[in-house]
Amino acid sequence: MQKAFLFARAAGSAEDLDAWFGASYLALLRASGTLPARYVLNTCNVSPQFRLAPFIAGDRAVRQHYDVAAELWFDPPAGGGTLADVLALRSPELAQRCDRLHAWEVSERPCFTKGNGTAGDIKFIALGCWQDHLTQDQGRQFWTEHARLVPRIHVGVDTYVQNWVESASGAELPTVDGIAELHFPSVEVLERDFYNSAEGQEEIRQDVSRFTKSAITVCARSRLISDKAR
Repeated sequence: MQKAFLFARAAGSAEDLDAWFGASYLALLRASGTLPARYVLNTCNVSPQFRLAPFIAGDRAVRQHYDVAAELWFDPPAGGGTLADVLALRSPELAQRCDRLHAWEVSERPCFTKGNGTAGDIKFIALGCWQDHLTQDQGRQFWTEHARLVPRIHVGVDTYVQNWVESASGAELPTVDGIAELHFPSVEVLERDFYNSAEGQEEIRQDVSRFTKSAITVCARSRLISDKAR
């Protein structure tokens, strides 16, 4: 199954954009000739007060880089055409609502799930790019090795997913090689248990710095909009 992310920032009200993505985006996709098998909408309005803040998280007091992050899964072929065609990125209705519209097609790689396998509805999402000296394969290899640290150090995480970027679409795109999702059961757990300790935080920092040059991060509340399997 093909997966894509669509990250958007509102030209006007962030709340109005989120409501539109929740109520109307599926109809736009249907009218353009595609319909996802599954659609999860992440509302980027979570502003945690971390006990030990992720070193790549930045200042949560300011508006986040994106207001919504749509995750969409398609049964191949996803309606044909380019990523922009599949996600209706050229739609005037969508374009007029957003001042930032970036999309990535990814290969989804679940790495860790705790307990009963139910993912939490709070997400820390990081869009990272590799160090300049690394090839795509080298960056992915380092990132794959990094996953071993997650259950030991990110003790509050329910589910950890790596998404390897395969293609991109949008104006003024940042360089993104991988999109990480860390799912938490609540904002309180995210704040308290992102790391197990200051020593664990430093271990993560050193490991991530081996392969990641920079990252854009958002904290979001996730909800399922559509799932054909249900």
